[in-house]
Amino acid sequence: MLCGGLRIRCLDEIELQLREIVIEFGKWIRGKLDFPVTVTVYIRGKYISKINNEETFLASFFAPDNRAHNPYIRVDVENHKDNLNDVNEFRKSILVSIAHEIIHYMQWLEGLDFCEEDAENKSEQLVGKFIEDRGYNLTVTFKSKKLLELADLKSSHGNFNEAISLYKEAIKLGCNDEYVYNSIAYYYDCIKMYNESVYYYDKALKINPNNSAIYTNKGYALYCSEKYNEAIKNYNKSLNIEPTKETYVFKAYAEEELGNSAQAIECYDKAIHLDSNYDIAYNRKGQLLCYMGIIDDAKQACSKAVSINSNYADAYYNLSVICAKLGDFSTAINYLKTAISIDKEYVHYAQDEEIFNDYKDLFQQVILNYYK
Repeated sequence: MLCGGLRIRCLDEIELQLREIVIEFGKWIRGKLDFPVTVTVYIRGKYISKINNEETFLASFFAPDNRAHNPYIRVDVENHKDNLNDVNEFRKSILVSIAHEIIHYMQWLEGLDFCEEDAENKSEQLVGKFIEDRGYNLTVTFKSKKLLELADLKSSHGNFNEAISLYKEAIKLGCNDEYVYNSIAYYYDCIKMYNESVYYYDKALKINPNNSAIYTNKGYALYCSEKYNEAIKNYNKSLNIEPTKETYVFKAYAEEELGNSAQAIECYDKAIHLDSNYDIAYNRKGQLLCYMGIIDDAKQACSKAVSINSNYADAYYNLSVICAKLGDFSTAINYLKTAISIDKEYVHYAQDEEIFNDYKDLFQQVILNYYK
C-alpha cells in the first residue's frame, strides 16, 4: 500500500477559480483529518456512468477489495450545476460532495459500514467550518483574497480610496460576498460618501437579507445623511433579526434627531436591559434627560456611567452641566476639571456651554487654566 495523504486531481477542463477553491479546501482538510492511506480525488466535468439508473451521479468513493491498492474518489462537476445558478452554492455543493466521500473513506479505514446520514451531517459541518475559517464565501478565490488582504492593509493606514479600488478589482474577479460589499460600504462611510455606502450595503443585503449588522451599518449611513426615518427602519430590521445594545443606541440617536425623546429613552433602556453595564447608554440617557429637564434622573444615569467607566470624559462633562443646573457649582467645577483632564477637547465644549456662560466667573478660571 502506498504512503498516506490526500491528493486532488482536477482535469484541465475544470475552471481555474473552482480549481483554486478545491485545492484550498484540500489543504485545509488535511490539517483537520488524518489520511494514513493515500486517497486521490479526481474531479472532472462529466463522468459517463456505466450503470443505468435514474439517480444523478454526483460523487463516489471507491474502496478496493485488496488493501494493497489505494482508494479514490470521483466527483462530477456538471451534475452539480443542475438547479444551482448561484456560484457560491454550486462551489459549496462540490466541496460537500468531496467531504461526503472523505467521510466514507474514514468509515472504510475504521472497518465500519457506510452510513449516508453520518456522511451527510459531517460533510456539511466540515464545509461550514471551512467557510467560517476562511472568512468569505466561495466566490472569493485565493487570488482575490490576496487583493482583499491588501485592501485591508491600505485601509488600516487610512488609504480608503485605494482600499475601495482593490475591493472593486476583487469583485471583477468574481467575488460576490456580503462582507466584501459591506467593507466597501464601510470605507465609503469613512470618507463620508454616504450615498455610495448605502448602495453597497444594499448589494450586501441582496446576498444575505438576514445580516443584522449590515442593516445597522446601513442605518448609520442614512443617519449621517440626515435621513432619520429611513435609518430607524433599518435599525428596526436589524433588531428584528438580532437585538443588540449598539443598535438600540444608534436608533435612539435617530429618535432624538426627530424630537422623539420618549422613544429614545425607551431605546436606551432596552440597551441597558441587554447589558446593565453599558456605560454609553447610561450617559446618553442622562444627557437626554438633562435636556428634557428631568435633572435628578439625569444625574443618576450619568453617575452610573462613570461608576462603570471612570475614564469617561463625556459622562463627567454631562455631570458638570447637570450639577450646574442643580446649583451645585463646586461639584460641577470638579466634574468639569475631571472631564478636561481626560480629554482637553472639553475645554472648547465648555466655552460654548450656556449654563457655564451664565456663571462665567465661576467656570472661566477652570477653562483658562488649561490654556496655560
